[in-house]
Amino acid sequence: MLAKTFGLLIAAAVLGPPMAANAKPKQVFVVAHVAANQGWQKMRLTLGGKGVLHFKADGKWIFNPSQPPVDGDGAANLSTAGRVNYTFSAPAGREGQLIGKIGGAPPFVAGAGGVHKVTPNEIERLTLMINDDVKQSAGNGLADNSGNLRVRVDYARE
Repeated sequence: MLAKTFGLLIAAAVLGPPMAANAKPKQVFVVAHVAANQGWQKMRLTLGGKGVLHFKADGKWIFNPSQPPVDGDGAANLSTAGRVNYTFSAPAGREGQLIGKIGGAPPFVAGAGGVHKVTPNEIERLTLMINDDVKQSAGNGLADNSGNLRVRVDYARE
C-alpha cells in the first residue's frame, strides 16, 4: 500500500507466508520521511508487546545551522548525556540523532541503523524525531533545523 499522508511518504507491507484472516503479521515494515524541524512524528506502526525494531535511516539533516549536516547517528562530538533540555539525554545521546518513542515509554536511540527491543509495556504507536533542544534552553530548538531522513522501520513481533 502506498499513500501520501501529511507530506510523508508511507509504505507498509506484510512479509512472510499467507495468514489467517484474524492473525497478526509476524513481520511488518513502514517507510517514512522524518522532518528535522518537527517534534514527535507518528509512524504508521502500532506496537503491541514484545518484538524487535530495526531502523535504516538514509539522508542528512541539520540540527544547528553552525554545524555540518549529520545522518541519523547525529554529531559524534556533541553528546547530550545529562543535558536534560534535550529530548534524549541518556549516555548514548547525541545532538541531531534519530530517536524514537513508543507511546508514553521513555525515548530511545534509533540512529542510522539501530535496533530497539520492544518490551511488553511499550504498546501504542511508534513516533520518531531528531534529538534536539526542544525546550530552547540552549538554542533555537527545532526552529533552525532543516532537512529530513528517509527511515525504514522493520518490526519483527515475538
